[in-house]
Amino acid sequence: PPSPQPAAVATPSTAPAPGAGPLAPSSFTVHRKMSAEVGIADMVSYMSKVALERYPARALLFQTVQAAAREALDAHFERFALIGSTALGIDTPDSDLDAVVFTRPGAAAAAGGASEPPRSPVEVLRSIAKKLGKRDGSLHLQLVDCTRVPVLTVVIADSRLSLDLTVDEPLGERHVLWFQSQSTEPDPEPAPLHQVPVPPADAWSQGLEAAVLRCVKWWLRRRGIPIAKEGGYPSVVWTLMVLHALRCSIFVNSTDDGDSRGRTVLAAIAAFFDRFAEGGLAGTFLFANGKGAEFWPQQQPLIDGSDIRWSQACGASADFSVLDPTTTCESSAAWGIEPLELAPPISAATQILHTYELRRAQCYSAAALTPGA
Repeated sequence: PPSPQPAAVATPSTAPAPGAGPLAPSSFTVHRKMSAEVGIADMVSYMSKVALERYPARALLFQTVQAAAREALDAHFERFALIGSTALGIDTPDSDLDAVVFTRPGAAAAAGGASEPPRSPVEVLRSIAKKLGKRDGSLHLQLVDCTRVPVLTVVIADSRLSLDLTVDEPLGERHVLWFQSQSTEPDPEPAPLHQVPVPPADAWSQGLEAAVLRCVKWWLRRRGIPIAKEGGYPSVVWTLMVLHALRCSIFVNSTDDGDSRGRTVLAAIAAFFDRFAEGGLAGTFLFANGKGAEFWPQQQPLIDGSDIRWSQACGASADFSVLDPTTTCESSAAWGIEPLELAPPISAATQILHTYELRRAQCYSAAALTPGA
């Protein structure tokens, strides 16, 4: 794509009402900013503001589904966990909620008595949906039971917010715990996963990583990059790609004013686009011990004891592979099992789309960093 010319920066003009869902294009007004740094800083602050305003509606929906799950499962209820971007504090105005309910054997089975036949995930989700219908008839419920992982989608009356619920799927929870442990400034008391965390009032208090992750996720959504169920990569793959780019780059920010912070975020976003627009998506990403990120061109590594060796055995995709960090880090609960592939094979058309969008964004981010942009 041709190199873009510096132009006005699109920034939000008004924030939605509490509990509002995805922003419509009319929610944005194009204002000419003094610099791209101001524009990106305003965008980060705006996304944080929307998260604060949507918090009451999100918390209420989460609590409603949690209560219905507890009632439906009774003695079989173990815990109810928030997962995904909201649990990590990197949600965007388009983000919805993701949760998983964990079940356990009945009291008789736990005490060594006659065991009850376990209910399938579909049966569990149907019983939860029934309880939700009685609790709040305005909710729209959709059970998708023809996939490998059945999902119950709960949508509020105005369709602006939804929650996707799965059963006994530990991967999402493991990812949240792993990401929390990898933060550059780990929270000594991370938010518990049994509730929706209250978003911080200061958009910058979560650090550079959270700001960049939010911006990249926003770019993915606004550009219509296919998500997993549309034949693209799952959100966790893009998140790990951002972390890799950040850990392979150095950013210096000597002040805390808005312009400087905005330029640091712009530089980090530009580094992400440069990395994948120039290098392409070919090879394997690996997060091993500590907080290091490694990239293995073309071939794929195999975890053999404490060593990483070349092998073709782990690959699900011939070109691009992202190994689940919870299976490649010794401190992870899943350490010791065969490395899990997170990047599914994608079509040639989707690969072409990724290449076009990454190069387009590379041009625009380079233009934004040009003095006077």
